Amino acid sequence: MTDPTPTLDVADATAELIRPTDSSPFMTAADDGADLGVVVAEKRAETVRDELQTQLLVDRSRADDPPRSGDELSLSFTLDSGETRDMTAMVRDVTIDQESPDRFRIALEPAADFVFSILSFRQTFDNFEDEPVDDIIETVLERECPELATDQIGAVSQTTDLFADGSRVDDVVKTLIDRSDAFVASDGRALVVEPPGALPEPVTLSGDDHGALSVRKPDDGVANQVRVDGATDTAVDDANESQDSFVAVDEDSRETVQVETRKAQIAAVQVRTDGDPDEGDLRVRVQKTADGSPVAIDDRTSDIVASTEPAAFLATGGDFTRVPLPDHTLPEPDPTVIVETNGGSQDVGVDSTGELSYRVEFEFPLAVRERDQDSVDQHRRRQFREKKDNINTTQAARDRARADLRGRTAPRFEVSFQALSGDAFGLELLDTVTLPDAPDFVADRDLVIVERRDRYAAAQLRTELTALDPTTIS
Repeated sequence: MTDPTPTLDVADATAELIRPTDSSPFMTAADDGADLGVVVAEKRAETVRDELQTQLLVDRSRADDPPRSGDELSLSFTLDSGETRDMTAMVRDVTIDQESPDRFRIALEPAADFVFSILSFRQTFDNFEDEPVDDIIETVLERECPELATDQIGAVSQTTDLFADGSRVDDVVKTLIDRSDAFVASDGRALVVEPPGALPEPVTLSGDDHGALSVRKPDDGVANQVRVDGATDTAVDDANESQDSFVAVDEDSRETVQVETRKAQIAAVQVRTDGDPDEGDLRVRVQKTADGSPVAIDDRTSDIVASTEPAAFLATGGDFTRVPLPDHTLPEPDPTVIVETNGGSQDVGVDSTGELSYRVEFEFPLAVRERDQDSVDQHRRRQFREKKDNINTTQAARDRARADLRGRTAPRFEVSFQALSGDAFGLELLDTVTLPDAPDFVADRDLVIVERRDRYAAAQLRTELTALDPTTIS
């Protein structure tokens, strides 16, 4: 086997720092008089955030305007071979130490992955039913995380239900990735989603390509029998399904209807629509009825509950669009439903008398169980249970249970090694490898690169890699 600690020669290393409201760097490690110290970069797939430890040695003029939390940190290494390694992070913790009267050491340790930091900062209240996973992710990011690029989100056409109810966006992304068996990583400012079966053909690494292997098989997360309960399913409570024409609604011209309710909550309202994706989102509001009308139709603070369905997801041709509603309690039965838009206008169906075509739904508790018998036979029964009050359909509960099983029916299979050759140094996240010179229990598997640790110091770059059996990615 070759030298156990090889490195690559680095021709140029640059660190740039950019303020949240700017597009140009206010500090550049090489060009503006700063020196780049030791850099340790850990890039990870799955939804674990990358970490970047960086030290800058700067003079007083640079220290007068130091980095701060929220700045974008972009690092680029150009190897002697001409290849580049890039990483984009967000500054979090900043430590400034004075080393001499005019020399300061700025430690950005750790800076965190830019994409997943943004995702973790934001919440979403959007609800989706029977929509493709990729469409849901793109819609949520465009609404809540406009700094991020979505052009590397692959086609994940599997449909699912999602009731976000204020969930963090990174949790939403992880849930959707697990439900669809897709793979996720980040690339600069872009979220990367690889559909199931879309990973590249494996690269074969011989024993001369990699260092000694470290194989870990932790089983603390194993689960093979999952129960999701406390959620709800729905059925139609009241309806007027007749439709003879369409009328336009907007923020001022609304359709209203008083509905009969058997419970203290409306789970969802369905409205016939002929949606235009370039117009406004459809908004459904519920208010107490006073003398046959909404109690205060122009006052949204008087709403008992409200929800919005994105224009891109509105049904066309008079089919029903379902608008799920967040949890609430009706103060008395038979409230009034208000249908309008959030900007622009949309056509909704009415019957021959001009009354809105609608369905309202009530909810009832449900419990869903999923089991992997092969895992039970191999690893004994491992039960897991969770309560998810914001899941409102059987499909969403079943998708959640299946997502809870993803990657957990066997101990995590993790292989770490140092890159010793150009083929190994060039591996990126979500590349696949085989290790034919390893023991059979490793050599018989295709492995997915989920972590790359680069250490830069004194114009040298050292790389360590971690790969997983894709069936144990969670």
